[in-house]
Amino acid sequence: MAGFGVAAFPSGRKVYVVQYRQNGRSRRMTLCDHGRKTPDEARSMAKKLLGAVEDGSDPIEQKHAANRLRAFREVADEFMRLHIASKRKDRTGEEYRSLLDLHIIPALGSRRVNDIRRSDVARLHASLQGRPSTANRCLAVISSIWNWAARRDEVETGSNPAAGIERYPERGRERYLSAAELGRLGDALHKAETEGLPWDLDETKPLSKHVPKDRKTKLDPHAIGALRL
Repeated sequence: MAGFGVAAFPSGRKVYVVQYRQNGRSRRMTLCDHGRKTPDEARSMAKKLLGAVEDGSDPIEQKHAANRLRAFREVADEFMRLHIASKRKDRTGEEYRSLLDLHIIPALGSRRVNDIRRSDVARLHASLQGRPSTANRCLAVISSIWNWAARRDEVETGSNPAAGIERYPERGRERYLSAAELGRLGDALHKAETEGLPWDLDETKPLSKHVPKDRKTKLDPHAIGALRL
């Protein structure tokens, strides 16, 4: 078949290649090492590539574009720096960083972001089945990173590998207030219905300078009654 051949090197290594012309240039692309594929299998690969060239594709440029894709670790670090650090609370950033460092990066960090499959994420999720809350939070973080990267056209929007994986049921945690905590709550409720409680103001708002500095609000007695009950 025209364009299909074998390149032999002084070291003895042989590779199957395909050669074609595109936009007036001669291009040569390595298919695979001789021995990993039979001649017929390599010829079939060459036939598909040459057919794609006839349709206007450039297999070499597509291969280079795939190699330029970043590892998941790089995308995750940029997500934390550009998105979480500036748009989320510090506590959220700490939780995300912990999940990434302890579980997600060791499992997926070295993989190119578009090579991560649902089976990879499902395997990570299953490895944490003894800690269902942590497992589910990992899914949420991976999903958030993927959606963020998709909005930047780095990955496909509809191919989120965390989507469709069933979450583990989580048990709700219940804790009762101590006597000291109940006392502080009672004091705060009394203050809220008599003096009023101070409230914070976003100083960046344009009308904030017109708001009194001594800001207190009395709570509705029905709300106070509901909290006491």
